[in-house]
Amino acid sequence: MFKNLEAEMTRYGLSSKDLAECIGVNERTIRSYLAGSSRIAWEDARKIKHKLFPQFEIEYLFYREEVAS
Repeated sequence: MFKNLEAEMTRYGLSSKDLAECIGVNERTIRSYLAGSSRIAWEDARKIKHKLFPQFEIEYLFYREEVAS
């Protein structure tokens, strides 16, 4: 769902476990966020951005393309 975030995770060698530890949730929750089946809280998105990706804008990392139905 968050293709930019996933690309940067790959580029920097970070896993969903790393993101989970960053915001204090389990890995299943992060996978749910990444898949788009759960919404990520704004504070969690900010923590990920500030702790792991300070060089990027939050709008870039958490950009979601709208899927046409």
